[in-house]
Amino acid sequence: MRRWQSLRQKPAIRAGLLAVMAALLLLTTFGGISSGAVDVPTNTILKVTLDETGLYTSDLDYTDRLVNRDSLLIRNIRWPRVILAGLVGAGLALAGAALQGIFRSPLAEPGLIGVSSGAAVGAVTAIVLGFDGKLPQAAFAFSGGILTTILIYELAYLRSQINGTNLLLVGLAVNAIASAYIGLMSFSASQGEVGDITFWTLGSMANAFWEDVEIVLPFTLLGLVILPLQARPLNLMALGESEARYLGVNVTRLRQIVMGVSALMIGAGVAFAGVISFVGLVVPHFIRLLFGPDHRLLLPASALGGAIFLITADLAARSVAVNTEVPLGVMTTLVGGPFFLFLLLWHQKRTF
Repeated sequence: MRRWQSLRQKPAIRAGLLAVMAALLLLTTFGGISSGAVDVPTNTILKVTLDETGLYTSDLDYTDRLVNRDSLLIRNIRWPRVILAGLVGAGLALAGAALQGIFRSPLAEPGLIGVSSGAAVGAVTAIVLGFDGKLPQAAFAFSGGILTTILIYELAYLRSQINGTNLLLVGLAVNAIASAYIGLMSFSASQGEVGDITFWTLGSMANAFWEDVEIVLPFTLLGLVILPLQARPLNLMALGESEARYLGVNVTRLRQIVMGVSALMIGAGVAFAGVISFVGLVVPHFIRLLFGPDHRLLLPASALGGAIFLITADLAARSVAVNTEVPLGVMTTLVGGPFFLFLLLWHQKRTF
């Protein structure tokens, strides 16, 4: 482990790791587009994609029924699904890495600030009130996530000084209340409403369309631009809040920026993909093992790793079962749950 810690400081090693991750993103993207209930050959994907972008006119005969079917499948279903999975995964992992830095806690993740549970509460409320359609439910989900984050921040601030422990405790309490509310609404909902509630609480990319991508994209880009700019103060936060303040970091303002941008980015993703657990916890820790704790590299690499992870999880969700699709949140929890347990035991061993 010590040998790797010294090797990963070399620019050539870091550049090589980033190149490998870029190649993995390309492979998982094409895997997500080509695989599913209907498999599409890679050469057809390339030709259809180049045709649609206008970069190259292929020799595909669109009068052929199979070519037209593949073209519609790739353009209207597979591409938006894969892109949305990449955007949501990048946002969750980026937010998780930033939150772990700002609260100096390895257990911090997007669920800590309540945006995921709040979004689920908002979506469930819309369903119970009779708002049909994905867009109004997504609007309720986005609003619920933002309002819940504000509520947790204000409750943690009642003790005059926010720290990771206070926010963790308040977040756990609010998340427990949100889970109870969702359970109660699920118990009293009709059979059709239960199906919609399941989508929001377990997550899925099954209903992803280009309109969803167009809404989520600006929020993810906002996080990709603003959060890496906070890399230096986040690095200083590793020394402790008092030391960071002494070195000129406005800790309160930094915390507000990180939480605010994370809430917007995650709220938009959850509003169209449902609650997806553990991505913001698992990916940043794995990336930290590869690249080290420097947020200048950790934040963008986490975004890249999150996109790879969620695209792969989505591909697995629609491939492991025949004629059905496993909820995406279940797939991510199967990986994240054991990792979370390992993390707890590892930190307990270090403490005692």
